Amino acid sequence: MATSPNPKVAAGNNNDALVAKSTSTNPHSIKGIILIMLGSFSFSIMFLLVKLLSDMNTFTLVFYRSIVQIFISLIDLHKKSESPFGPKDFRIRFYLVLRAVFGALAVAAWFFGIQILPLPDAVTLQFTTPPFAAMFAVCMVGERWKPLDVVGAVVCLSGVALIAHPTWLFGETEEINDVDVIDD
Repeated sequence: MATSPNPKVAAGNNNDALVAKSTSTNPHSIKGIILIMLGSFSFSIMFLLVKLLSDMNTFTLVFYRSIVQIFISLIDLHKKSESPFGPKDFRIRFYLVLRAVFGALAVAAWFFGIQILPLPDAVTLQFTTPPFAAMFAVCMVGERWKPLDVVGAVVCLSGVALIAHPTWLFGETEEINDVDVIDD
């Protein structure tokens, strides 16, 4: 048995070792947090560019996004020494192509929504995908929903609606000018 400076761990109590390990500063978790922040920032920039370029064709924007995505994906696949076409199993390749087609359609629909809808409405629609994906999983794959899953979906949809304040739900709101507030 390995010796430990902690007498409880040395005596065989592994709970304290797990707590000590989980509370220590893990460079991988910090790296993950930084990558999540960079991803969120890059998606925000992408959505801003899509909104600013709303006079361009949606499929042109999807094409440019795909070029960037292919470049990044090929670099990652090369680093991992994996084939860009996936495993040689035909069934898996079929599902990869199917996923790619649905992914491209989803990106095109999302970009189109950003271009023609007010941004709060587009954001509301985009952030409702997790509960709807879970509902489709129940219908199509036969997953089971527990009561807590239903509550989570309702809370998620309600929270998105209240935060994004979509015009289709709350109606048009008057914009308040900063100058008007200061003058009063």
